[in-house]
Amino acid sequence: MQNFESYVYLILLLILLGAIAALNQKPKRKTKKHIPRGIKTYTANGELVKSKAEARIANFLKNKNISYVYEKPLLLAGRTIKPDFYLEKYDTYIEYYGWYGEKYRKDKKAKMESYKRNKIKVISLFREEYRYLENSLSKELFLLKFFWFVKNIIKSIKSVFHR
Repeated sequence: MQNFESYVYLILLLILLGAIAALNQKPKRKTKKHIPRGIKTYTANGELVKSKAEARIANFLKNKNISYVYEKPLLLAGRTIKPDFYLEKYDTYIEYYGWYGEKYRKDKKAKMESYKRNKIKVISLFREEYRYLENSLSKELFLLKFFWFVKNIIKSIKSVFHR
């Protein structure tokens, strides 16, 4: 049983390394460098979001057939916050940190620490990634899906051998 699981882990690791190498190729699409602040915009689904970056994220998720909830309330550290996106299938949030300034930096740091402390899975995207937002999100989602897949394979293997 232990050897079999070791082989499964090794094979999955090799698949992951190959896929990561493929994803690390430079993105072909470049977008504008300027990031408009606070401009509300609509997604391809007609959903109103708070920024062009959020619209790009929502459109990317839609194009990949990944369902999400926009700004699903979450009780965190005694207060309710609204992370940008929630992926129900993977029990994971997506946060785009597009603002800057000292207060925002402190709030961002506190929020990220709260996520970690409460063991909440989150994909964090930053304004520095705006030009390659879809590429960054693609890499993060690949890893998320891969580990979700591995977790489910291991559950299946254990259920077969523990009957």
